[in-house]
Amino acid sequence: PYLLAILKAHCCNSLGRIFQSKQMFEGDDASFDDAYPVRSLEILESLGTPESVRPLSVWHSQSIFVASKAHQLNVARQLVAEALIERGHCDDARRFLEAAVSDSPTDGEAALALGAFLLRIALYSDTERDPKADKAAQIQ
Repeated sequence: PYLLAILKAHCCNSLGRIFQSKQMFEGDDASFDDAYPVRSLEILESLGTPESVRPLSVWHSQSIFVASKAHQLNVARQLVAEALIERGHCDDARRFLEAAVSDSPTDGEAALALGAFLLRIALYSDTERDPKADKAAQIQ
């Protein structure tokens, strides 16, 4: 069940990326449907760590399984965050991206996504520039 769950989450994330790319390239004005990444999050958040892993599987140790699960969670969170940003729900998007970095502090992709988001907010918000916000974006 663990390997099947990881595979399902991977497929949901991939389908989410495909639909997001299709919308971007076709210039569709409709907001991105985040159903696939949300489903991936549901699958992964309900998934525990297996007590034992089959020795000949791709995930031949618990640490590899945990890393794979964390990566798929981060991908799903980034996709959901993008959909939230498109809808104007920046606070919710920030929480998703911060959760990704919190769960996987060594994941450069998650840190880059959060940093880019913070920089976008710092540069394009209607309020005055905040040096602390600029610094937080640069550090990410």
